[in-house]
Formats: sequence, structure tokens, C-alpha cells
Amino acid sequence: MRKFLRLSLASLLTLTCGFASADEVTFDWSNVKTTTVVKKENIYTKEPITLTFSKGDNTSDNWPSENQEGSIRMYVATHLKIAASNGYLISKVDFTATGSNYGANKLTYEGKAISNSWTLSSPSQEVLLKATANARFKKIVVTYTAATADYVAPPTINGQTAFEGSTEVTITGAEGTTIYYTTDGSDPTTSSTSGASPVTFTLDKSATVKAIATLNENESDVASKEFTKVTFTDMTIADLYELEAPQEYINLKINNGKVVYVDGNDVYVRDGEYAILFYRTSLPFSKNAIVSGTVKADYDIYKGLPEIADNAFTNTSALTITESDEDALPLNATIKDIVTDEKYMCDLVKIENVKIISEVSGEKTNYYATDGTNQIQLYGADEVVKDYANEETEYNITAVVKMYNKAQLLPISVEVPTGITGVTVDEAFDENAPMYNLSGQRVDKNAKGIVIQNGKKFIRR
Repeated sequence: MRKFLRLSLASLLTLTCGFASADEVTFDWSNVKTTTVVKKENIYTKEPITLTFSKGDNTSDNWPSENQEGSIRMYVATHLKIAASNGYLISKVDFTATGSNYGANKLTYEGKAISNSWTLSSPSQEVLLKATANARFKKIVVTYTAATADYVAPPTINGQTAFEGSTEVTITGAEGTTIYYTTDGSDPTTSSTSGASPVTFTLDKSATVKAIATLNENESDVASKEFTKVTFTDMTIADLYELEAPQEYINLKINNGKVVYVDGNDVYVRDGEYAILFYRTSLPFSKNAIVSGTVKADYDIYKGLPEIADNAFTNTSALTITESDEDALPLNATIKDIVTDEKYMCDLVKIENVKIISEVSGEKTNYYATDGTNQIQLYGADEVVKDYANEETEYNITAVVKMYNKAQLLPISVEVPTGITGVTVDEAFDENAPMYNLSGQRVDKNAKGIVIQNGKKFIRR
């Protein structure tokens, strides 16, 4: 009865002296003419609202920043916190993007995508938005109101939302508040489990935690957060190529894998007959290193390219990474192998006796390798190939096989073929020649399986 009476009084207060008429502040980047790269939080304040752009969960070196397109750019996994000063609440946020592909639909609030004109279900003093892809905004308009005297801010619920085994949950309200919470998805009341703020407990199964804070018989709105207990599926790189869709929470097993190439935080690892891209990984891989063990991550397929993506569980605790000075051997391939048969994805290859040509598209020059019949784009390192384009000379190109809707090559080096022809080889087989496995690692004479010796593949049983 008391609760219903309180709600009625609160409604009356709202009508008479409660929320003031809504007001708004505008943050505008539309006149920015230069790109500003900032390796720290970008903070913008127009009282009573503060915007804080931060790196958030982004594992690369990409920070939100102003750019010459007249916008502020957020990269995947970066964060935007919108906060109001004490006594004020955020009720609505409007985003003006640089184009239809860079709107607020790239941002999530508590795991759910928001729209370009986003009205909060309940006014809040602070919201945290996370980017699921690149987003660019010319303007952000924040609508706010003054809070009523009896306003109690909803508590915050913290903990690892995806967890193995168990996770500790902490619910924190304003100073002096009492917390009431449930773990079965039902809305809490003053009869629910309670404790003085902050409240801490352990979850060992998936649950929806909901909580309210109370102070002087005034209640907050309900705060809610979902916690999911996850299990990991054991897989090898070969197993990944059998999947037709992305899959979260894999425990990837690698047996003497070879790091064949490192491009910033993009790392290409060969394990047996297959290779995979670790995309923007935080793992400390170095070129030519040997990798064994298991690592927890997610599997994705982006524009046709198979990728391993870090998640909250990704670390080196079950991996052994051994430095090596022995260069990875490229696999001999043809353009047809890659373009038509889609072989050697994410692997280091060498295509021989091809010409390099260029084509101008607008302000961009694109480069291709051709064998006269088949053609493949060379993309991602123009400086490697531009000096060899449109010559009559044939070249050997070492590259990494990639995919962006269709196969392409990331060129590593270009060399002129030796031109040696008519070479004869003694029929006697040199049994003392060094022996390698398919990852390009030297092995001893007792090695079993497919090995390479004298430039030939064969099976040792």
C-alpha cells in the first residue's frame, strides 16, 4: 500500500514541481577539417552533459578521434559514455551520422542496438554505449531534464556477463541506499533479497539479475543485466573450415603451428594443411614463432575470410609460444588454385612466372597478378608491387592469401625468376638432405606423415 501511495505522490510531484521542461545540448563535429589521432580518452563537456569516447574493448591501437570528414569516428569495440551532472537525467540522444552506413545502429546499450533517435526507456544519469562496427557522427544531441527531489538512481550491476564456472556479481547504488535484487528475471520488490550497497554474490549458472535501490522509502527504476554461463567447443583449424557460420566460444587446439606472417595485430598461423588469421589479436605472436596448445576465442567469417577473434577469455595460459629464426616456407601455388579452387586461405604462398599490372579506378590505383589466363588482386601493400607493374618481365610473388568477397593476395615480396632451365637431377636420392613438415619446420629423420625433402613431398610411415 505504501508503495502505491508513494508512486501516486511521485506522479503528483512530477506534474507540479518534478521534471523540468526538457532541454538539450549539441555536440558538433561537422566543421572539423583535419584528422586528429588521439591516444587517450576524448572528453567533450557542455554543462550539464559530458561525452567520453574511449578505446573500450578495442584490442588494436584504434582510438575514437575527430577526422577530416567532419565527424568523430568510433571503431569497433570502442566506447561512448554519456553522463549528466548531479541533479540531471538523460532522456534522449539523437545521432547525425556521416552516411547511412555509419549510424547509431552500430552502437549498443546493454547489448541491444539503438536507433539514430534513441529515447531511453527510463531517464538515467549515465549511459555507456559500445560500438559493434565503425561509426562516424557529425552531431550528437543530448536531451536532459532535472530530476525530482525524490529521485533515486538505479543501481549498477557489474560482473563478467559471459563466464565459465562461476562469476562474482556486485550491485552498487548511491551512498546510503539499500539494494533489493532477484536472479530469476522477475522484478525485485522490497520483499526481495536485500543488503546495504554494495551487494556482492556469486552466480554459478546463467541468470538475469535485476535490482532496485531504495532511500528514504523512495525506489529507483529497475536495473537489469544478463549473465550467461558458457561452454567451449574443442576444435582445430581444420575443423573450422568445416563450419558454415561463425561460432562463439571455441577452444582452438594448435599442434606445432607456424606463424607465417605478422601484419600489425593481424597474425597468420599455419597448422598442418590449414592456416587461419588471428584478427587484431592481443596474443603476443611473432613472425616464425612455433605455437602449441589451446586458446579460447571466437570464430568469424568476414567477407569470406576465416578469422579467429579475441573474446573475454582469450589469453596465453594454455599456449606455448616458442620464438624461431627459421623462416616459414611459402607453399607453391597458382592463381587458379587461389581464385578458382579457393586453396591456401590465410597461408603464405609463392606464385611464379606472373606479370604485375595496374588499373586506375577514380583516385585509386589497383594492382593485379596475372598468368595470362587468370588474375588476382594484390591488395594491402602497394609499395611492394608498384615498381614492377606493367613491365614485360615475369615475377615470382610471395604473398598471404586473403579474401574480401573474392580471393586476393597481400604481397610480401617480389623477385625475378632465375631463368635457369634444363636442370637435370641425379637419380640418386640425397637421403641426407634436410627434411621439413608442411608448416616449413625442420624435422628429424624419424618424422612420420607428409614431409618435404629434396623439394618433394612424400609420406613417411
